[in-house]
Order: sequence, then C-alpha cells, then structure tokens
Amino acid sequence: MRIKLSMIWATILLIAPCSCSPSLETLATLPLWIENVVVRANNKLLLTTLGTATIYTFDPSFPSQNATHLVTIPDANGLVGIAEISPDVFITAAGTWNFSTGDIISSASIWRVDLRKNAPEARLVVTVPESNLLNGVAALPGCNNAVLVSDTFAGIVYKINVKERNYEPVIQDPLFAPPDAVPSLGVNGIRIHGGYLYFVNSDQGLFGRVPISRTGHATGNTEVLFRINATETTYMDDFAIDGLGNVYIATHPNILYVLDRYGKVKTVLDRTELNEPTSAVFGRGRAKDRLYVTTGSGKLVAIDRRELS
Repeated sequence: MRIKLSMIWATILLIAPCSCSPSLETLATLPLWIENVVVRANNKLLLTTLGTATIYTFDPSFPSQNATHLVTIPDANGLVGIAEISPDVFITAAGTWNFSTGDIISSASIWRVDLRKNAPEARLVVTVPESNLLNGVAALPGCNNAVLVSDTFAGIVYKINVKERNYEPVIQDPLFAPPDAVPSLGVNGIRIHGGYLYFVNSDQGLFGRVPISRTGHATGNTEVLFRINATETTYMDDFAIDGLGNVYIATHPNILYVLDRYGKVKTVLDRTELNEPTSAVFGRGRAKDRLYVTTGSGKLVAIDRRELS
C-alpha cells in the first residue's frame, strides 16, 4: 500500500524473463482501490478496500456475478491486510487517511471479523496509537488468538494478542525500516511459511525473511533474498507463497515476479492489464493452482499457476 495512491535501475539480481504467456481472467471490478485478499475455506474471496473501509466478497463459482458488500468497519476509510486466525474468523487492519495528501487522520486499529453466523460481526480488537499505518497481517501458525502485523512507516512488526486485546513489538530491524522519513514505506506485505516470516520492504526495494519462534519473535538474522531499485511508481507490495515455497510478488506498476525455492527470480507477468497489483493469494483445495491478484485499479484477476512456469 502507498498512501498517496499516485502512481529499475537494473535489479541487483539478474531477473530472467518468462517465455510463458499466461492468460489473465478478470473476475470482478470495483470503483475502489482493492488492497488485499484472503480465501475462505469455501473458496470465496474477501477483498479489503481503501476509500470505504469495506470488505467485499466474491464467489469464483459464480464468475458472472460481481463482488458484493459484506461488512464495513466504522470510523475508518481504509482496510489493509487481512488474515484468517480460525475457521471463518479474520483479522484486518484499519485506518483513516487523506488519500489526496497522504496525511494520517487517526491512529491505526485492528479488527476481528466473524463470519460464522448469518450476519458478519466486526469488533474492535485494539487501537495502536503510536502507529499511523498498520499494513500486512499474518496469522501465527498453531495459534488462533494472535497475528503479526507490519507497521510500514515505523518499520516494526507487532504481535497482536486478539484474546487479551493487547500488542507488543516483536521485530525491529534496519531491513524492515523505511529508507527515509514518512511517507517513505518500509515493511509492507508479510507471510509466515516454514518457520520464517517473509516480508517486502517497499521503498528499500527488498524481499527477505527472518526465522521466528512459535510466538512470533525473531530467532536469527534477517536475510535479503531479492532486490530491485524501488521508485515512486516501481515497488513491491504483497505476495503469495505456494505449497512448494515459490513466492509470487505483486509489484507496481504491473509486474508479477516469481522467486522460486532455489533462489532464481523471473518476471512472469509484465502486462498493463495488471494495473497496480497490490496482493496475491492462492485458492484452497482443488483451487490450489489458481492465483488471485488484486489491483489498485479495482480489479480481481485470476491466473493459472501452471501457466507461469
């Protein structure tokens, strides 16, 4: 996420072009910046948006239907990261910003959204007064009461205890920090996989990882896996990790990189249809090879992962 919503020196790693020509299927369009996406167990998608603090839902089983309103978070005008902590219970980060100037109007907050009943229930978990931009959200494996959340302006990762409704900083590292003062962006999208917290630092132009404990604390050194030369319009945002450990990085203005499990990077998409990609996630179960990508231009698109090799 880049609050201004405005729209490579050669990369430090040699990025191989992809000989593939994958098809993009546009599933839904909204007149909003779609910031993040998560997949429910029934393979319905939840989309967070900027401008209305609304979660939309989309059912890929009915592709002729558009995304529909699910729930709006009060006292906010934007939702950022979202993650599932237990079946059909989700945590999302909210805030209020002036999208024209980039000014922050209120502190960031964390909300719990329960979809187990007929009507969605949204409840405030905690406000983080010292944070202006809580961004990426990652559920801690094996724990249904805690998430890690990135603070993009401060370069900090917080652990949010949903049950106790409190928080603590658990990771603070120069590789998570923004390179300059606000509104420069530091740690953005985060995911947990195989005992590591993987992360994007948007304005440092890096993708890295750090080993973490079961409680979310760093247990070793942070390592950089991939770098680009970030600019105002070219920067990594969020990403998805498949079951084999390959990483698919949504990169503005219209790029999808793949960092495979052997450390090789290639550009698998560089298309104008992928306008301002913000996040990515894989389907579940039989849809595990379907990669969903959201965009700041208000699109939800689908790509067959098998076409990206």
